[in-house]
Amino acid sequence: MKAETLSRSTAAKRNIVIAVLYQVTAAVCGLILPRYMLTAFGSEANGVIQSISQLLNYATLFGFGIGGMITASFYKPLAFGDEKAVSDIYNNAKNFFGRLSYVFAAFVVVICLISKLVIRTDFDFAYVAALALILGMGQYLSSYVALAPSLLLKADQKLYVFQSVQIITHILNTIVCVLIIKLGSGIHLVKLASAAVYLLHPVVFYL
Repeated sequence: MKAETLSRSTAAKRNIVIAVLYQVTAAVCGLILPRYMLTAFGSEANGVIQSISQLLNYATLFGFGIGGMITASFYKPLAFGDEKAVSDIYNNAKNFFGRLSYVFAAFVVVICLISKLVIRTDFDFAYVAALALILGMGQYLSSYVALAPSLLLKADQKLYVFQSVQIITHILNTIVCVLIIKLGSGIHLVKLASAAVYLLHPVVFYL
């Protein structure tokens, strides 16, 4: 019991340290990348990105709400070492988010079709729709793909593992995007590269 308490205490300390590092990393990257984006592509393009991102965020709220209940369902089997129950809950969660991803995909298609109508911009339909599609793909890879394992890690007091991957992803994303911007590439390629960086999540947790 004492060893278990010590282990949980160590995990809690790691969670706190990594959580602080994650917040610092997110803040620093959040200062660097937008500055390059604004300088390279102007305020209108960045405004379109922000508007599309806000629309996409609505689609992720439901998944995160369900995530809290799934996390809570892990606590009891983890406390009693019931690996079968943990596995069943994990697989059910993974299947649920897999089905939910189809709903998200449909939502992205709708956003692609209506974004030009609801966002004030001089860019044409193809420009806005393509950007919405790329941003939707990035949102899916960063929010949905690794949601099931992140919930299990959180319930098992090992969220530091997932957030460590997120720290690496944030740093890589910033470096890759800045390099591509410096090469003179368009905003669509920059965001496509950003989405590709988030493939790190499924690579780490599912392969």
